[in-house]
Amino acid sequence: MKIRKDEGYSFGLGVFETIAVEKGKALFLQEHMERMEQGLKTLGISDEKMKKILNHKSIEDFLKESEFKEHGAWKISVSHENVILEIRKNPYEEADYNRGFGLCISKIRRNETSPFTYMKSLNYGDNILEKRKAKKEGYEEPVFLNTKGELAEGATTNLFFCEKWKDFNASETLWITFWSDAALGAGKL
Repeated sequence: MKIRKDEGYSFGLGVFETIAVEKGKALFLQEHMERMEQGLKTLGISDEKMKKILNHKSIEDFLKESEFKEHGAWKISVSHENVILEIRKNPYEEADYNRGFGLCISKIRRNETSPFTYMKSLNYGDNILEKRKAKKEGYEEPVFLNTKGELAEGATTNLFFCEKWKDFNASETLWITFWSDAALGAGKL
């Protein structure tokens, strides 16, 4: 794989999606691709190259050839000059789902006025550093709040609520269900 030096490489101006793969199918593919296309549009990156590479036939072929097609995590990264496809084993097993995932609140706040808050950009340093810190403290996933104290996202997960709930107060204990790009699980916050 050869990576061309561009604004994605130099400044993190690009987007990625990590998509769960189960039994040869990319889960929530349409939703991931729509978010990626929106991010590319926001960054002013033409997604024509990506659309040529990522059509249904090429996706099926890519997944068919993968050793992790039964339980994998597929990552697509796109910048001005690069489209990179990678797949790896999904690190989550059934025992992880049954046990649940320990969550903590990050001290770093998301800026709800920044367009980067609403995309999976290649500039992911805060997420990785906070994930490492959480692991050292015995948690699997840090959760970010925005500057208003509202839930924003997990470091490597998206938050989806499955039932009605009242306004969140960070001092309360709350059971939430979250979906990561590689797993479903529940955690205590």
